[in-house]
Amino acid sequence: MRHPYEHLSREQRIRRIGEILSKAVTLYVMKKRDAERAAGVAEVAATIQETDPDRVTRDIVEFLKRVGWASPREIRLRLDVSQRTCARRLRAMLAGGVLETRGLTTGTQYRIRAAAQASALPIGGLR
Repeated sequence: MRHPYEHLSREQRIRRIGEILSKAVTLYVMKKRDAERAAGVAEVAATIQETDPDRVTRDIVEFLKRVGWASPREIRLRLDVSQRTCARRLRAMLAGGVLETRGLTTGTQYRIRAAAQASALPIGGLR
């Protein structure tokens, strides 16, 4: 039985081996990249699940209890949350009567209402 590449010259065989190896390496790299992407997506999903909205709200309350008045920028930098998340939480807490404000637009500052600070702070349902 003859080998299918027996008719090829040495140079042609080496070129064919190179082509096959190149395809194998390319497939390996693509498979590895896809696995890394899938792992990255799973990691991001786990991080999102760990970012509990109630945790952020509780952290804001604890921070404001310590410092008194604070701007949204100070809050988000201290707690390492996005601008949008911080704004949403502050707006919900303000609507829920937990916070009071002073100043306007970019100079707005927030603090815990005196009545809310004395109570148990019903913040669990705020989102």
